[in-house]
Amino acid sequence: MIRKIITILCISFLAFSHSVLNASAFETNPTRIYAKEELENGYYLETVITTNYTQARSSIRNGTKTATYRDINGKALWSITVNGKSATCTSSTYSKANYSTSWKLSNAKASKNGAAASASITAKQYHQNGSLQKTINKTVKLTCSPNGSLS
Repeated sequence: MIRKIITILCISFLAFSHSVLNASAFETNPTRIYAKEELENGYYLETVITTNYTQARSSIRNGTKTATYRDINGKALWSITVNGKSATCTSSTYSKANYSTSWKLSNAKASKNGAAASASITAKQYHQNGSLQKTINKTVKLTCSPNGSLS
């Protein structure tokens, strides 16, 4: 009877320690990199790269790169995000958001080339009378190096 209890305890210990080791092989916290590009009149483009690790020792990464156009007060006016997957860029998608009625977004598209995923967009700002005030063409490129670093 004692032999069965010891066997059960040993098996339980081995099963538990195996699940803890496997859980530590995955990173759950995404990494974020931030950059700010000053533009005219105090406006700026904020760029954020978020890396989601699939396995700690793997070069396979999922990530996003978002460029957000902000006014002098930091209010987001519009943004474009490219989503990329893997060191060889197996997929590339985009999402866009418009936070201001004076801006219109068009010609949004995503593409991939080698280890890079790109998204581009045309943003046009209009006066209240409907006349065009400004046009911005923006391309966001997410590149994955062989070691899995996103830039």
